[in-house]
Amino acid sequence: MASKIKKEFFIATKKYLDNYKQLHTNIESLKIQIKYLREYHLGDFMQGLSYDRIPISKTNSIRNQVEIKLIDLEEKIIEKQIELYEMEALERTIDSAINNLKPIHKQIIKYRYIEGLEWNLVVDKVYLEERQLRERANQAISSISIALFGKKALIEQEPLFNMLDL
Repeated sequence: MASKIKKEFFIATKKYLDNYKQLHTNIESLKIQIKYLREYHLGDFMQGLSYDRIPISKTNSIRNQVEIKLIDLEEKIIEKQIELYEMEALERTIDSAINNLKPIHKQIIKYRYIEGLEWNLVVDKVYLEERQLRERANQAISSISIALFGKKALIEQEPLFNMLDL
């Protein structure tokens, strides 16, 4: 493993890469859920809007059960939109980091982590020994880790004057 990257960020990056296909599937699922909530549930509530029996609360505010349900529905939609935004941002960051890799590193990440091929199959596709593949994969993961987590992923170097006995 690249020694300048903190282990926990390296491991987290590997997990993100291993689950990259699932991330894309989750993004598409969230888009469908948001569309469903907007189109179907909102329409159901609008049909039921009636002010025949309006309860008045202690604060004299008029609240209708349908209005309460609409507010709850809008909150669910907002939660899903935030989750979608975060997942799309993660996907874009990973894509950008992979696209900035050297071609050989990009191939190794694609075959091993995104497509999930075993090392022996990656060896057949890239024509390098497994040891070399693993080393280059670690370099690529380190680079992606920095893109994902920024400078917190880096192990801070001791300043030179701390190493000197003065």
